[in-house]
Amino acid sequence: MSDAIRELVLLEALAEIPENGFSETTLANAAARAGVGKRELQDAFPKGAASLVEAFSDWADRRMTEIMGKGESEQRLRDKVAAAVRTRIEVVAPHKEAARRAAGFLAVPQHAALAARLTMRTVDAMVPRSPIGSAMRVRDIRRPGPSSATASTM
Repeated sequence: MSDAIRELVLLEALAEIPENGFSETTLANAAARAGVGKRELQDAFPKGAASLVEAFSDWADRRMTEIMGKGESEQRLRDKVAAAVRTRIEVVAPHKEAARRAAGFLAVPQHAALAARLTMRTVDAMVPRSPIGSAMRVRDIRRPGPSSATASTM
């Protein structure tokens, strides 16, 4: 249910983002137009505007993979990646200002972690899995936590 609400609110917000950006105001106005209550909105977008940017990126990634799934699969890896980048650009082209606003939002230092996470998700969506086995994906890379650093020094 939350995913459906996220997409519904996002699609309503896309019309307002060029004027007001990714903001709490945009989120509230889009929810009102979509008929989504405050509690449902909070559940679907727990981090407010940051969750709206995340929903936009996830939506673009899903659209990109849907379109790429219809293409030829016998391409070389670099051709698949190049096609994925072109497809991602084509997906967000009708929402160019929203993509620009999202980039500006993610460029702010306090959103650096979100920017990195969304970039990794997009790269994961672009790079196909290896037919040989379970290839390591970007999201599989974990930064060692304090417990692993402590364990290695003992």
